Amino acid sequence: MSNDVIFERDYTQEVKKIREMTYTQASKDAWDFAVSNDVMKSIGERFRELPHIIIPKNKELFEECEKRLDRFALLHAGKIRSVISYENFDAHIYVELPFFEFHGEDLELFRYVTNCMDMVHFYPTEDGGIRLSVSLEYFYDAGDKDAIIAEEVSKHPELVDMLDSTHEEEKEIVMNDPKLRAIIEQLAEGTGLSPEEYYDHFDAMLKEHPEIFEEILEESLDNQRRKIKEQNEE
Repeated sequence: MSNDVIFERDYTQEVKKIREMTYTQASKDAWDFAVSNDVMKSIGERFRELPHIIIPKNKELFEECEKRLDRFALLHAGKIRSVISYENFDAHIYVELPFFEFHGEDLELFRYVTNCMDMVHFYPTEDGGIRLSVSLEYFYDAGDKDAIIAEEVSKHPELVDMLDSTHEEEKEIVMNDPKLRAIIEQLAEGTGLSPEEYYDHFDAMLKEHPEIFEEILEESLDNQRRKIKEQNEE
């Protein structure tokens, strides 16, 4: 009998299902309409017109990360490119290497960067290498972006209807999937709401507080991990 304790999960189909829900035909139609009717262009232009203020603390963090990543790129014979855009009002640092490996001082650097930056992203380059992209909220937008989006969308009643259809299409997918419906039914217990009503309530709550989804997902994963380990120990 093996003494190994193995935790193994394949989330391929679960992630695929979530992506299929996200990219429904209704959402594709809404996106295509927004692009072809310059809704996204208008939103972007209004965003750029907002007063933008450099955040002093984040400017210092960005410059320190730039300095440390420059040294990292030099020591590992890589490439670095730092961009502070006064057109898009964002700031990124890119480092390219054949591969990334972090240990010792490099691991401390990676911890520092991930603690400072808002986004850390690895993806392949055209020549087969790896690009590290990090970004930070360098500018503060002095304005209500949500209000701008709502105002621009409201100018197109057809788009508003499409976005409403997106919600109904995603709801139908969830309610017709036995596994997903069971989760909604469990959450709806004791609330006095039907599963359909709870879905509407939950969807609205997620739009207001998207971090709730991560908490529920983590709780679900914890339960799955515990069950698998209990089965392995039997």
